Amino acid sequence: MKLNRIITLLMLVVIAVSCGKKEDLASELPPIKTPDVQPLPQDIWIRDSLTIPYNIDVKYKWDALELDLYKTLVPPYESQIVPSLKIVKKIWIDTYIEQAGADFFKSLCPKQFLMVGSANYETDGTVILGTAEAGRKVVLYNINNLTTTKPSTVTDLMHVIEHEFTHILHMNVRYPTEFKTLTPVYTSTWLNFTTAQANAQGFITPYAMNSSDEDFAETVSKMVTMSKSDWDKTINSITSQTGRNALRAKENIVVNYFNDIYNIDFYALQARTVEAINEVTSH
Repeated sequence: MKLNRIITLLMLVVIAVSCGKKEDLASELPPIKTPDVQPLPQDIWIRDSLTIPYNIDVKYKWDALELDLYKTLVPPYESQIVPSLKIVKKIWIDTYIEQAGADFFKSLCPKQFLMVGSANYETDGTVILGTAEAGRKVVLYNINNLTTTKPSTVTDLMHVIEHEFTHILHMNVRYPTEFKTLTPVYTSTWLNFTTAQANAQGFITPYAMNSSDEDFAETVSKMVTMSKSDWDKTINSITSQTGRNALRAKENIVVNYFNDIYNIDFYALQARTVEAINEVTSH
């Protein structure tokens, strides 16, 4: 019993001595050095030209989790980042600001672009060149094939952006319900129709047959990336009077919608957009 007490006392002494010994552990740790990471030229351009003035973020560094893991996609070439974004800025951003003002654009523009090098191929044979998420994030595909020496690639890119931006506009303020009644034969089997067949039924593209929202976005995006004369030629070449009349009625709704809701002269926007496309592709 006495031995146990002696052992217990010795243990308490050891514990007390151990607890009483103070060491300045912090002084023994080496200072943490953060790497001096310099922003890349494209990051500086994005920051100065898009993020600071318009609060638009651009993500181009590869992150597979942002995309469909079951698709074969590739990252964009670094050399394509700034040239592609300059095209977007000149044709879309600058034109809308010129026609509608900076406040309009800042309040409604998507806040992030995600850039992908390749196109997005579906199993049914369709090719996706762009998608939008919740009206704030736009994914741009096929960036590696964009070149000003091939005007169709520029027009395709702008068609995608104008299409997705139109969705933002009509989610902000709905287009007239009359638009839905002009050609109510919407179908999920739009892929089975040719452009001529879609035109004959009053749709500017087969994809416009998918739903009224896609119809509105396709009508706007096709109109704004075509000159007024080219648009008129397209409509007048449709052999079906029903198709021509429906598309003219849709055109009228689009023009009035932009004027009444956003105080934008659509034909002026169209002319300036096409002018910018021509300026980009003529060099």
